[in-house]
Amino acid sequence: MQDGDYTDVAALVGVPADTVRELSQYPLDGVPQRTKVGVVSEFPMLYACGAKDGSDICGDNPNFNSESHALITSPYEYYRMENCGHDVLACGDATAISGLISKIIGNIESVY
Repeated sequence: MQDGDYTDVAALVGVPADTVRELSQYPLDGVPQRTKVGVVSEFPMLYACGAKDGSDICGDNPNFNSESHALITSPYEYYRMENCGHDVLACGDATAISGLISKIIGNIESVY
């Protein structure tokens, strides 16, 4: 392996760049994941997160909701989808999806 095999994201996780590109579900070009968005204050926020998500830390981290909420000064709601993974819209749990749809509608209606 050559030094050039470890670049950008690969250097952070200690995995060759080609492996990171092949296995990552996130784009590696453009805005990096570590970029801070800042405080959200102008619209209500609904954050839906799958408890079985292997990419984000919402599964087992009890601080995930409170740390996200700390950056949101507008109305905020967190919806943890127990039987779902990273792609909550593709979750096969009908109850979780029905709950998500209700939460989305409620979030939209809160604006009006």
